[in-house]
Amino acid sequence: MKPYLLFVYLFVVCATVYAQKDIKESCSPAVSIVIDGQVTEWQSEWSLDPDGKFIYNVCNDDSNLYVRIQISDVITQRKIGLFGFTLWMDPSGKKKRDFGLKYPVGAHQGQQPLPELGKDSKKGDLERNLIQDVEGLELIGLAKDNIFSTRAGLMNGLQMAIIYTPDGTYQYEVKIPFKAFKIKPADVKSLGVGFETGRHVPSNKAPTNRSGASPGSIAAQQAGASSAYYGMAMMGNYGAMSAPTRMWTAVKLH
Repeated sequence: MKPYLLFVYLFVVCATVYAQKDIKESCSPAVSIVIDGQVTEWQSEWSLDPDGKFIYNVCNDDSNLYVRIQISDVITQRKIGLFGFTLWMDPSGKKKRDFGLKYPVGAHQGQQPLPELGKDSKKGDLERNLIQDVEGLELIGLAKDNIFSTRAGLMNGLQMAIIYTPDGTYQYEVKIPFKAFKIKPADVKSLGVGFETGRHVPSNKAPTNRSGASPGSIAAQQAGASSAYYGMAMMGNYGAMSAPTRMWTAVKLH
């Protein structure tokens, strides 16, 4: 074999081995998983994202994908509460953002008023209030435009929940029937799964929502009633709140 052909062959083999090592095995639910934000029935060891913002698991059975995520970082929590959180799925195993589920959609989109904080507010009250009783969600990739719904109005067996724990973490659970996104597990060599928070968008650059109102302007109007609250939410750190927190992993389904 000529030297350059040997080099190409070794490069391809090494790249293939590296890619295979980078793919995680999806776990199998040992017991029935109840989607309520309480993740104690999960039997798998947590996986850690490279930046340390999320710990998570991805499991599947013949019909459903199950994901649990725990978030301790306060800035990440506030971006989720204020600007939403999207779970992406790419059947090609890569990082395409064609199919996803956004839950919660974020208080900034006018789905709910921003919560007020009283003088006696304690650490964690803000983070707890931001996701209290959230219902709004979007389904991405099932139609030309995103489908807006509530958990109560969902069909096809989709379930999701997010809670704030006494330990100061967000716990997120979701059950996604493969048929809901027309995914055939037998045809998927590896499934790309991504987590992505929303971010603060200045009102002069924000896109309009279906009502024609700018989400940024809605946020400003709501926050204007409590500038102290909004200042606390942003923590005086404009840069951190203006960039999304995200990660991707690839899992081999079984």
